[in-house]
Order: sequence, then structure tokens, then C-alpha cells
Amino acid sequence: MKKYLILFAFFIFPFFATATADFYYKFEFSNIKDKSVLDILSEYKNFKDFDASALKVPTVVEVEFDDQDILSEENNFLVFNITDKLFEPNFLKEKTVIVKKDMYVFYVDDAKSAQTKDPKLVNQRYKELQKLVDKDTKTFVDYPLPEDSVGEAKILISISDKNITSSMLTIIFADNVKLPDFVEVKADDKIVVAKTKMTSNVIKFPQTTAKRWLVSLTYSQPLRIAEIELNDDDPEKIKIKGLRFLAKPQKKYFIFFNPSTPMNVATGEMPDLFSDKGVFPVKRATLDNPLYKNNAPDYDKDGVPDKIDNCKYIPNKDQKDINSNGIGDACEDFDKDGIINIKDNCPEDPNAFQEDSDGDGIGDACDKEESRFTERNKWVPWAGMAFASVLLVVLFVATLRSMKKEKNE
Repeated sequence: MKKYLILFAFFIFPFFATATADFYYKFEFSNIKDKSVLDILSEYKNFKDFDASALKVPTVVEVEFDDQDILSEENNFLVFNITDKLFEPNFLKEKTVIVKKDMYVFYVDDAKSAQTKDPKLVNQRYKELQKLVDKDTKTFVDYPLPEDSVGEAKILISISDKNITSSMLTIIFADNVKLPDFVEVKADDKIVVAKTKMTSNVIKFPQTTAKRWLVSLTYSQPLRIAEIELNDDDPEKIKIKGLRFLAKPQKKYFIFFNPSTPMNVATGEMPDLFSDKGVFPVKRATLDNPLYKNNAPDYDKDGVPDKIDNCKYIPNKDQKDINSNGIGDACEDFDKDGIINIKDNCPEDPNAFQEDSDGDGIGDACDKEESRFTERNKWVPWAGMAFASVLLVVLFVATLRSMKKEKNE
């Protein structure tokens, strides 16, 4: 019984939480009595919320937005102090952020892992090795020195089957640890640093792109490595927008965006929102505005206002734009034959006359499969002709016999 109750709660809770949230926001909006304010708020499709109850003093808050949040290039935002029913000044800060790839390291030809087939022990050793990329120099991995020979540590670096473009490797050793005697670096089995004497913890080499990087260290003293980092010369860069405003303790704020038409709302005096010092970053979910009326012009009736519709006269609710040129795929003409994609029976092959011999909706220019039965089966017409010939012969013979019989009578 307990099991079923848990399953029931698991499936019901999300719906309950959503319903509770909807009720909360509708209750908050119901406290707004000024019709002019409601009219302004109803122009915005989405909003994010921020509760400043935890703040001790007025603080500049920066609410993060990404490209999926914002539908219009105009970046028209509105910050509403729901507690005091006031519109607050705001400033949009745009910045480019470098996203570092998460690197993973593995043992290669390790004596201990080779001697055991215990999955738990192998998994334990894998987790231990991740200390080399946890960005914490206080954690480390020990490589003991064999009694009768030099030691060799082989470390494999990869990023979930993704390429890494690099020209430098940095290894941070624990305090009082002697540098290894030799180092060798391979990128996808290609040597980028031949076995050479190690004189620095930074190893440089010609820029190379590879998925798997093998670092081999030969050492004659006990080795303790704290961190290993393969420099990413081609990191992913994303643009992040952050809306700043001055939040006061015990106040609640709604940040509205995606208006149906450009809005210009008067606010109070602008504080210093330009300095990066003391800014409190916030991430909040995008919510649908229950007040939104969507009164904006929508010529093609696809639910997307003309102001932000990438195909104003052709319905395309999904707003798909595969080449990101600001024009929806539905109203583009990829093959330049004078017919837009949504009406073109071969959108990627020029065919201005739209010939479609088999009537299957796919133009002859790009139809790889013949839909007509007789065209798909070439033997059918010949079989029909043979049948007709046999039938004619039979009829001819029957006619001759009938005429002969009548003559004899």
C-alpha cells in the first residue's frame, strides 16, 4: 500500500505544485486595483519573480536571461514591485561567458586496475582519479614508486566523446613533490610531445584537436598530483543577458518581458546599476503571465504577434528558422525558384513549374519514389498488353468459328 501511495504522490505532486503556483500568482495579481497598471502588465507574455525577503539591505540584483527566454530582439523589460505597486528602473547587462568543458580522467595500463576485475573497485579508483580535475588543489592522487624500478603513470583525458583543441597542459603537484623525470603527450594516438625531460609543470606543444589525450609520466620519486588541466583553446562562448534592478528587503518583484508591442513605462530615479561591484546574480524560471491578453496584431493567426513573428503572413507557430537569419523557414525560398518553402513541393530543388506526375505532393524534381502503381511496377503495362493481345486472338478465333458454323448451316 505504501508503495502505491508513493507512486501516487510522485505523479500527483507536480500537478499540485503547478496548480498552487498558478493560484499564488493569480492572487498576487488580484491585489492590483489600478486598471492602468493592469493594462500595462497585460501586454507582456512572460515574467520571472524574485522575493527579496532574504536581503538585509538594498541590493542590485541581476536576473539571468538566455536566448530561449527572449522572443524579441528589442529586449523590452519591465520590473514591477508587486509589494508597493511601483515600476522600478532597470538596466540590461549583456556579456559573453566562456563555458568550460567538463574533463574526465581515466587510468590506463594501471597495475592495480589490471589485477582486479571487481567493478566496485574499478569504480572506486575512477572516482578517486577525478580529484585531478575537481579544481581543488587540496585533493590529490598518489602514484607510489615501485621498489625495483622507476614508476610510470598514464592518465587519459577526454570530454564525453567531444574534441578538445589545445596547445598546453598544466600539471599541479602537491607541495614538496619532485617533478617527474620524463613526460610524453599523445593526442588520439598521435605524439604531440615526444618523451622528453620534464623541467616545468607547464607543457606546451603545437595546437592540436583530438578526443582522447594520453599523458605519460615517468618518475623516480613518489609522485603526488593535485590537478591536471588541458587548456581549451577553443572554448564554447555563450551570450548571457542579465536584467539589473535595485531590490529592497521584504519586497517582491515581477520581471516582465516579451511584450506584444514595444512599451515605454515611466519609473523612478535610476540608481547606479552599471557597476559590477556587489551585484547579486539570480536564476529564475520563466513563467506565463496570466494577465496576458495578446491584443497585438497577428495577420496570419498563428498565435505569434506580428512584432516578433518571423513569418508575418504565413502561419508558423513553431517559428522554425534553421539558418538563424531571422526569416522563418515557412516563408523562405531555399531553392530560389520563386516559390516559398511551405508551398514548394521540392523546397530544396528548383522546380518553378511544380511538376508532380504521380500526384503524391512531392515534385518530380525531388521525388525518389514513384507513387503510381504502373510506374512502380514496369511489368504491369506489358502484362496488360499481352492479356489484351491474347483476348483479341481468342475473340478473332471465336468469330471465325461462328462465321464458319453459320456458313455450314
